[in-house]
Amino acid sequence: MAVGLKKAIPFRNGSPLQFSLRGKRYHDRKRQDKARSELKSQIGKLGADLTDPYTDITNTFGGLANPFADQENPFADLTAPKFQTEFENKFEDLGVNTKAAEFAQQQFQQNQAAQLQSMKEAGISGSQVQAMANASLQQAATTRADIGGQEQQNKAMAAQGAEGVQRLEASAKKDQAMASFETDKLVRQGQFDVDKLIGSTQLDVDKTVMEGDWKTQMAQAKGASELQNLQLQADQAQLSLQAGLIEGKSAEMASKKWWQSDRKLKYNIVLVGKSPSGLSIYNFEYKNSKFGKGIWQGVMSDEIPSDAVMQHADGYDMVDYSKIDVNFVKIKN
Repeated sequence: MAVGLKKAIPFRNGSPLQFSLRGKRYHDRKRQDKARSELKSQIGKLGADLTDPYTDITNTFGGLANPFADQENPFADLTAPKFQTEFENKFEDLGVNTKAAEFAQQQFQQNQAAQLQSMKEAGISGSQVQAMANASLQQAATTRADIGGQEQQNKAMAAQGAEGVQRLEASAKKDQAMASFETDKLVRQGQFDVDKLIGSTQLDVDKTVMEGDWKTQMAQAKGASELQNLQLQADQAQLSLQAGLIEGKSAEMASKKWWQSDRKLKYNIVLVGKSPSGLSIYNFEYKNSKFGKGIWQGVMSDEIPSDAVMQHADGYDMVDYSKIDVNFVKIKN
């Protein structure tokens, strides 16, 4: 019996095993696709019930209104006080006191007449009479001078009164103008304060609404980010699961003594016989000495039943020789 051959193990139908490379790879892909599908299903269930808690959040400041929008200026109807701007000159119609002068004149004339009569009766000379007449004229001139002085004084007082009236009127008009100016200033300041209050309050309202919108968007973004993190964790779980499967396969291969039997790893391949079940037995060498040096005897993975073949993480096939009737042996160093 050839080296490495075992006693034939017939199948139930008595026919030999016949496998093709295409059939083996088809079954391998089916098993891998099934495993991937199961993984995706499990991962999908992890995030199926997850919802973004921030999706329905609303801006609580959206309907905020400016409470000062209808604010009115309390000084809008304010009017300037009225001042007396025209005055009367009390000295303008001042009269001359002629009664006393006329009375003194009459008294003087009566005295003069009485004296003249006495002088006539007493036989007094004409020169004395003339002197008395001159005195009477002098008294009349004095009376006229007194009346003229009063008239002059009255004119001076009337002029002084006119000047005082002008000063009063000018001062009153100035006060009237200043009062009007201060009133207008007060009204304008009041309107400015009202506009400033309304504008400032509206700015605060707009700022609050914008801040509310910003917080809403930030909350939604945070919720979306957390949901993405959960999805990332699910993906990481999938990778971990796949890594676990790979580690499990590696452990399984180590425990069952899997051997590299991919045709692509070998050269100097020579057919040396058949196993009882009909599997081809080859002598070969590995292209890469890390798999072994010398001449080896075994099978080609593309001719082996799929349940005895596994693909290594490096992409090459491995064979579990415990499931076939061929031994993997080294025949020459």
